[in-house]
Amino acid sequence: MKTLKTLKITLLVLAMGLFATNTSAQTRRGHMRQQPPRMAMMRNNHHTLRPVVHQPDAMQRLRLAMIYLDTHRYINASQYAQLTHLSLRAAEAELDAFATQHHAPLRLVFRGSKKAYVKMA
Repeated sequence: MKTLKTLKITLLVLAMGLFATNTSAQTRRGHMRQQPPRMAMMRNNHHTLRPVVHQPDAMQRLRLAMIYLDTHRYINASQYAQLTHLSLRAAEAELDAFATQHHAPLRLVFRGSKKAYVKMA
C-alpha cells in the first residue's frame, strides 16, 4: 500500500516537472506582448515585400504646429508631442530647435515656470 502511494506521488511529481517547464503564461520579457505598428507593404525590385512607414519630417511637423497656433494662443511640449506622436523629450528638443532658428516663425516664452511657444507676429 505504501509503495503504491509512493509510486503515485513520484509519477505525479515527474509529470508536473515535465509539463511545468514547457508551459508558461508569460512571455519571456513581460506578461504582455506589444503589437507592432501597422505598416503598409511595398514591393521592391527583388519581388519581396518590405514595410513602408510614413513618418513626417521636421518641416512637416513645424507646419502642423503652425496650423495649431492659428487657432490657439500657444503650444507647449506635451501638446506638440500628442500632435506629432513624438516623445515628450523629443518634442521639447524639436520645439527648442525651431525657436532658435531665425527663419522659423516660432518664439519661446515662459508662462510662469513653464515653457510655451507662440507664433511670431
